[in-house]
Amino acid sequence: MKLKLLFVAVLLVTVNFTQAQVRRGSQASFNNNTEAKKEKPSSSSTHDFLGERKLEISGLYAYQFGGKFYTYVGNNLNSRYEEVKAQDSDSYGISLSIPTSKWNTRLELSFIDQATTVKTSLAEHDVNIRYYQIGGIKEIPKGNMIPYGLLTMGATQIATSNHSDVWAFSITLGGGLKYYFNKTIGLKLEGRMLAPINYGGIYLGTGGSGVSASSSTLQGFIGAGLVFNLVK
Repeated sequence: MKLKLLFVAVLLVTVNFTQAQVRRGSQASFNNNTEAKKEKPSSSSTHDFLGERKLEISGLYAYQFGGKFYTYVGNNLNSRYEEVKAQDSDSYGISLSIPTSKWNTRLELSFIDQATTVKTSLAEHDVNIRYYQIGGIKEIPKGNMIPYGLLTMGATQIATSNHSDVWAFSITLGGGLKYYFNKTIGLKLEGRMLAPINYGGIYLGTGGSGVSASSSTLQGFIGAGLVFNLVK
């Protein structure tokens, strides 16, 4: 009888102890969930909305300001120093970006092509100004809206149909906004300052006359297009 009473007492103590532990665990779980809810923002984070963006591809249609530079015009016997302007025109851009190890930073490869004309006092010439760039993007994610700034460097190609191409080192500085409609596709707005360091060696002329440019210039780029997110 005493053994039965002892067994019942031990059983009751064990049950009470187990129930207490369960209650403590439930309370701790409730507290943790409450704290998690407090810490979690009311709106979805960019990662929750878009997933892990391994690769972004975007295409932009833009208006590009031509830029001005100074050059000698004419031949060796009769030359003069004048301002030459590349005409404003439309252009397009393509870019690829991947994430880096730094928070909200991406590595971008970009290409911009402007088909324009260069006018001098002697003639008008068709020119393609192409930018091949690599650089960094710093994002500030806000759900499906992602403002960003960028800095790139690379090469600029000035190509004409009648003369040799000219290459120059260049940098671009700008920023924009990406707005995703869903996990895959969004709208992208971007503006850049384009700065070829030197247009040295451009010759645009006929016969013994032409243009040899040797000074720096600035161009502006304002575009919009689509951005595609390849989710992991």
